[in-house]
Amino acid sequence: MADQQIKNAKDYFTEKNNPSFWSGHTGREQLRSRMGQALPCPACGRVHGIQTRMIEQAPDMALKIGEYLRELGLAGRCTVVMDTNTRKAAGEALLEGLAAFQPRAVVFDRPDLHADEPALGLLLAELADKPDFLVSCGSGTLTDITRYNSYMTGIPFVAYATAPSVDGFASSSTPLLVRGFKTTYPGVAPVGIFYDAAVLAAAPRKMTAAGFGDVLAKVIALIDWRLAYVVEDEDYCPLIASLVDRAVGDCLELAADLAEQPEVSKKGAACACLMEPLSMTGIA
Repeated sequence: MADQQIKNAKDYFTEKNNPSFWSGHTGREQLRSRMGQALPCPACGRVHGIQTRMIEQAPDMALKIGEYLRELGLAGRCTVVMDTNTRKAAGEALLEGLAAFQPRAVVFDRPDLHADEPALGLLLAELADKPDFLVSCGSGTLTDITRYNSYMTGIPFVAYATAPSVDGFASSSTPLLVRGFKTTYPGVAPVGIFYDAAVLAAAPRKMTAAGFGDVLAKVIALIDWRLAYVVEDEDYCPLIASLVDRAVGDCLELAADLAEQPEVSKKGAACACLMEPLSMTGIA
């Protein structure tokens, strides 16, 4: 064990194990070119898959989303998952934009909504009519409720983000509150993630701050990961570490513009930019 730790420590400090060596592979276009694919990694040799096939933002995205869904090959009927707050924020417009897909709304009215047994069971019961795909309209909790039901039923889903509050939109795992304890369960990533800068800018400030903090927390996560590689022989990929480093740097550059702005358009642009590092760290 000690010999392996020494080897890992030496390997860690080689040029190709330095995340900065792979920074040229973590640009927006490089990532988009790998979406929906599972390809060998040039850094670690393992196969990394990105389940999400599309990430798009546009003004009035709720009304335009149908165009993108057709590009993804989605058709038939859909169920839209929202709560009373996100229905007001974007849900009504989303139902209008999804009119061609015969949308059926499932609206949670719990003020303390969590991705817990009652919420998961309620949505599962509402899927008895077997829709062709699901649409989550919200942020972390609603996306996770939809994600787990998508995983359990095999019905694909897309995410319409109403706040830049979490890095889990593109994740393939699901944090659930089961028997009062937060535990990570399997899940699936959405096939598409969509958002509108104006909707993100209108989200409560604390939700934007939560998303900003989610990305910054990855600094500690990277240190933990590197330590686990050296001490416990944990699998390590410098390209993924570089991707997260880039996301943190991008997030820090947005700090001033994410603060309360007199111009909603300026804050909206910053919130839309924040969705990029949030999506990047979720993919990583």
